[in-house]
Amino acid sequence: MFDNLFLLLCFRAPYNHFLYSNRATCYSVTKRHEFARADAFRTYIIEPTWHKGNSRWAESLFQLGEEVTSLWVLLECRLRFIVFHDYQNPEMPD
Repeated sequence: MFDNLFLLLCFRAPYNHFLYSNRATCYSVTKRHEFARADAFRTYIIEPTWHKGNSRWAESLFQLGEEVTSLWVLLECRLRFIVFHDYQNPEMPD
């Protein structure tokens, strides 16, 4: 049901990471974790600094039994957040 709507929206806006992230959530809820993994990975490719896309990718990997890879994705996301955050908000020198 939701597949047709998201398919149409993804054709209209192929680089919108919100669409792929929401479709990954729909796939996870319906227990289609391989499709969820693919869309969550697309979300990561489009917007690698968006934490929600990374967490959805890690969740789908965990549901597929890839726990170590899931932890790696979460750690990589955390490190990227720290580096990006420090780059965007440099501390003032004393």
